[in-house]
Amino acid sequence: MSDRYVALLRGINVGGNNKIAMKELAEAFRAGGYDEVSTYINSGNVLFSAESQPEPEALEQVIADAFGLDIAVLVRSHDEMAKVVAKAPKELDDPDVRPDVWFLRPGLSPAAALAAMPDPHPDVDRVWKGPGVLYTTRVTALATKSRLTKVVGTKLYKEMSLRNWNTTRKLLALLDD
Repeated sequence: MSDRYVALLRGINVGGNNKIAMKELAEAFRAGGYDEVSTYINSGNVLFSAESQPEPEALEQVIADAFGLDIAVLVRSHDEMAKVVAKAPKELDDPDVRPDVWFLRPGLSPAAALAAMPDPHPDVDRVWKGPGVLYTTRVTALATKSRLTKVVGTKLYKEMSLRNWNTTRKLLALLDD
């Protein structure tokens, strides 16, 4: 019996770089031997079924072979995504904040990621550790003062893939279908 997974691709279709059409991405996953393949929005979320959870490197190779791009991929099972959603702090649902989930590559613990993150702005940013993730919020009215964006371009940032809270919940719902 196959299980459901989501591949979170890092850094595609951002600022005109690493452009991949979602239809072609789904076709590449099918050609790579994955079943029930679909994509969600243009930022690189691929839902699929497989007999066992593939290593990120296997999916990275599928993308390299199909598109000639070196794209980092994080893989989460249905159960892992369910835990991420279930363990989320209630503050992510506050209408006055921008909530995000920072998915961490294997080997990077939430504690280590949090220790390496820029110091949060006390009036703007909040950060929580979760199962293989960091949850963050930024007060919407003060978002330009956030210090969390300083992580962009760092070595740490390359070990993460960011999704907003709505996308994270939608991915779980799609895995449930």
